[in-house]
Amino acid sequence: MNPKPATAEAQTPPSGQNFHDSRSSLDPQVVRSVLAEVDEAALVADCCDVINIPSPTGDELQMAAHMRRLFEALHLEVTWQEVEDGRANVIGRWVGHGSGANLMFNGHMDTSNTGGEPFLTGIGYKPHAQVRDGVIYGLGIYNMKGALICYVHAVR
Repeated sequence: MNPKPATAEAQTPPSGQNFHDSRSSLDPQVVRSVLAEVDEAALVADCCDVINIPSPTGDELQMAAHMRRLFEALHLEVTWQEVEDGRANVIGRWVGHGSGANLMFNGHMDTSNTGGEPFLTGIGYKPHAQVRDGVIYGLGIYNMKGALICYVHAVR
């Protein structure tokens, strides 16, 4: 498993695009040092774990319980909100001691589909993780289970 390496070099946006590329204002050495701290194997494994947890809309309890365990392993202050049968929100807080700014990561845990729908034919829509040529495939990885795991690893 050799995921494609991240790079610190900023890319030039296509002409005519109107957005601020924040990468251009980042110190490349700082970016490289942050990327060097990423445990790629653990990140890939955690992404595969959450893909393999079924969480179609209305049935996210198992995924919420998994996120709760990840937050507890990071020694975050955890709040569990069971909103209805089979559904819960889980909140992890890393409480600071200073007067600096706060940062919030948030996201949803449902996948909208089950992965068994006949019109979902590609490997990216299946509820079983696969890693091919350095790319992670599976239901929810891009929306938004991959981001949730990146948040966990950023805190870690």
